[in-house]
Amino acid sequence: WCEARVWSFFNRHADADMNAYLPYALGNAKAEPMPLFVRPRGKVSVADVQAMMRDHYEGTPLALDTDMGGGPWEAPYRPTPLTYEVDGKTYFNERPISTQQSAFTVVCQMRESLPNAIGGVEWICFDDANMAPFAPVYCCATRCPRPYSEREADTFTFSFGSTFWVQNWVANMVYPRYAALFPDLLAARTRIEADFASLQTATEAEALRLAEAEGEAAAVRHLTDYTERTASAALAGWMDLAKLLIVKHNDQAVKKQRPDGAWEKTAGGYARPVDRPGYPETYRRHMVRQTGKKYLMPE
Repeated sequence: WCEARVWSFFNRHADADMNAYLPYALGNAKAEPMPLFVRPRGKVSVADVQAMMRDHYEGTPLALDTDMGGGPWEAPYRPTPLTYEVDGKTYFNERPISTQQSAFTVVCQMRESLPNAIGGVEWICFDDANMAPFAPVYCCATRCPRPYSEREADTFTFSFGSTFWVQNWVANMVYPRYAALFPDLLAARTRIEADFASLQTATEAEALRLAEAEGEAAAVRHLTDYTERTASAALAGWMDLAKLLIVKHNDQAVKKQRPDGAWEKTAGGYARPVDRPGYPETYRRHMVRQTGKKYLMPE
């Protein structure tokens, strides 16, 4: 399972044809093994690594969105355990890089050209990376943001103030109806991460100014406060997404929205008739193959 994940990492950025190692990634123990490391085609950015942590083998022979294992809503996930039995034979579930068992995901950005208090950033989300936005935690921070703290919640205690629980709550709404709900999650995730990326240069410039004018301690206070603000912003954004998902997709119908995100309403303020998209076409075909003419409408 894990060799396939390594192959997919390499396949995205290697300055070499990784198809030669595909038989090995597919489980052929006699095939040529992968190299220990590869040279990337170019510089790898923070966003590149974040995208790699969200990989489900899309567009490769290992892809998880090409068979009925993803369920009616074409989820690129498989439930645990990794193996299962049918009629005495053992089968396996592919294990992607992005998996629902992730408790948290971290991408480390280290820049020796900057002072220690500023150069190190952990971009973190508290769930499967595909299902949550990465927020910055500066390595110099002297306080743990409340949404990330064990004081807020634990494994058995849900809290709307806990990033872990809110991100898991949203993910578990999306997993069972992935094709229908994930586009809204992706839009929110992209928007939040773009905001954080756009703030990084100015935030670090201010930290440098403070370090030169008042000393490193002032830069540390600034970046600690910033880390707390972004943690709160990411949590608030995900709470907004959770509310959108339940309102928009309630009872497997879809309320209509205008391009600006406002709900489409009548002049009197009532909701317009909802869309009822039903199952994706691929699953409809699975149903017809299994049931034959049982549900065929008479002509």
